[in-house]
Amino acid sequence: MYLAYVDDSGNIGLPGSQTYTLACVFFDVGRWPEVFDSMIDFRRSLARDYGVPVRTELKANYLLRGKGPLWKFNLNEAARHAIYLAMMKIQEALELQTFAIVVNKPELPATTLARLTGHADAGFTLRVYARDGRDDAALVEDVLGRAAEAKVGG
Repeated sequence: MYLAYVDDSGNIGLPGSQTYTLACVFFDVGRWPEVFDSMIDFRRSLARDYGVPVRTELKANYLLRGKGPLWKFNLNEAARHAIYLAMMKIQEALELQTFAIVVNKPELPATTLARLTGHADAGFTLRVYARDGRDDAALVEDVLGRAAEAKVGG
């Protein structure tokens, strides 16, 4: 069994945001105590090293632009970049699995989403940004295979 954190960014409608992103971080539930303790230690190190309280929400957008609740901590670009990289490294160190789908709403034909989901409103479409050169069919097959191995989905 897996424990997952799912989050989104943007909105699904048009007009609205240019993109909609859905992301998931997951790991084996048996590792929960280890992962939880490590993440608390990580956040405490950010509080100690950068003055960012443990409960402050950290979003990539806040780190990249210095906005949101981070602006009041007067972090320079180098510090924000270091935090961003540390967040990526902790995921790797804890062997967390991370997946994301980015919907670039205006770029694709409006029928794509309707075809994929059977939804009547084809107001936006899906586009998967992959880190390799596979075609859509190979990528979908891989994602579905991983989901089946993880016993996720129907």
